[in-house]
Amino acid sequence: MEFRIKRKENENLHKYPTDNLDIASTFTREVKKELGDFVLSIVVFGSSARRETSERSDIDVLIISDDATYILTEELIEGYRIIIDNLIRRVSTKLHITSMTFTSFWEHAKVGDPVVVNILRDGVALEDKGFFFPLRQQIACPCFAMIPKKKWWQLHMLAGEAWPKGFCQELWSE
Repeated sequence: MEFRIKRKENENLHKYPTDNLDIASTFTREVKKELGDFVLSIVVFGSSARRETSERSDIDVLIISDDATYILTEELIEGYRIIIDNLIRRVSTKLHITSMTFTSFWEHAKVGDPVVVNILRDGVALEDKGFFFPLRQQIACPCFAMIPKKKWWQLHMLAGEAWPKGFCQELWSE
């Protein structure tokens, strides 16, 4: 039996200026060459997703590294910083790089951190080893999509605590 497996497209892709995506894609290719499997995901996010770019806007990129498989030594961290700094200088100084480990990203996602939730909602993974897109799909489920972005901060502050009576109804009321 023969069949084709079709990958879903990211509906946020059209929001980003082509020039910014080209720069971020070039950066992604170079990072993959230098760091290989140490990088789990590279995601473009920020003002481009909100269509608030100007000539002076930077290109926000999140690099998520694999601390579950690799031991983060001082030497590895220093080498990583040098490689990223050199790539920024070589590719484009418009790049603004944020780095997180997988463990840190997961912890922030679990508690509904508003910054991570917005990256999941609005970001475009240019490289993904298979966790960013599924998490993004979970955030896109109707129960999350109905929560106004300004309410995520309240939700984050209550993470790990019992939610006050009526809190869930309040989340969707605005």
